[in-house]
Amino acid sequence: MSSTTLNLSLKQLPRSVFTAESLPGLIRDGLDFVRTIPNSREHTAETTVDVKWALAKSDADIKVYSATHNKERWTSRVTVAPGVPYEVVRKSLAEEKNKAELEYLCKPEDIMEVTATEYFEGLKIRLEDVHKLLHVQAFSAREFLETVISHDLPDSENGLRSFIVVSMPLEGSVRSESAVLGQYVSVDYVHELEEGGVEILLALCSDAKGSIPRWMQNMAMTTQVFGDGRLFLDYLLKKSQEGK
Repeated sequence: MSSTTLNLSLKQLPRSVFTAESLPGLIRDGLDFVRTIPNSREHTAETTVDVKWALAKSDADIKVYSATHNKERWTSRVTVAPGVPYEVVRKSLAEEKNKAELEYLCKPEDIMEVTATEYFEGLKIRLEDVHKLLHVQAFSAREFLETVISHDLPDSENGLRSFIVVSMPLEGSVRSESAVLGQYVSVDYVHELEEGGVEILLALCSDAKGSIPRWMQNMAMTTQVFGDGRLFLDYLLKKSQEGK
């Protein structure tokens, strides 16, 4: 299967397209895309993607941007966490992503479960198929089916580490008759800073489907992504203190 099949979009894909041949191209595309986000301390001109990000909300630690790319509304977030060790972020975003999100982000009635795991030894790429059931106030619950791809990138010339996590929508049907099947695609990229700590970049696009209009979803995304970023940063700081 050609790597061009795996582009960053809301199209739900069969599990069979995630292969040793297609995954490296998807990871390159994800890295290329996320590096277009402005104010990244590792921002380079090497990316081949042209995305016009506009600042939507910020504070001292977090900046949220929005852009239209391939006719879809994307939201991005840059978080600088100087007091957080790289290992803590890697565990929370790559090794135990669902467990972390259940702890800092989800409601008690929400469900996140890994339904399948695959590891490509030669590529050092890990795949997890994930089923999510998320409850939205005043609306039907949303189910999301995703394949989550994580990969440790080569160290930089000065020995700084980085990794990438790409979440792609999977084909499938809802388990609950009252739920709506939503769509979600995202790229997380984390790299160490020379002065200590990490910078965390996120780019995402989603469609909750159902009766929630896209324009209403788009209006709410900036506040939601900013708030989620604050919750995640507080969670990382808490875990960093627990590790001391």
